[in-house]
Amino acid sequence: MWISTAAWLKEREDSILLRLERDTAIAQAKQQETTLAWFMHRLTQVERERAQLLFNYTGVRTDAPVYEKDEQIPSGVDNPLNALPSFDGLDDTEAAKQGIGWDEFGNIKYGTR
Repeated sequence: MWISTAAWLKEREDSILLRLERDTAIAQAKQQETTLAWFMHRLTQVERERAQLLFNYTGVRTDAPVYEKDEQIPSGVDNPLNALPSFDGLDDTEAAKQGIGWDEFGNIKYGTR
């Protein structure tokens, strides 16, 4: 089966644009990860300084929270389309993996992991 040159060029152009959008989304995700890592580091530093100031002025020791990345959540996404959960299954298996279930009244409940 043959296609016209115009149709092939249009498909090629669409493919190039799609790849460009994908690469841009991946670069933005990496930039956001870097920004969030810096923000967590800085916020932890500010909390430690606050706890030290409280101790200096009042003599009361307080625990400073530490903000760090949760390693259970996958870091960077290789493809933005893979970032979304897939609900292709016909049963409740995928929903159970995502922590979604039903209560006894038939209402959706979240966080059932």
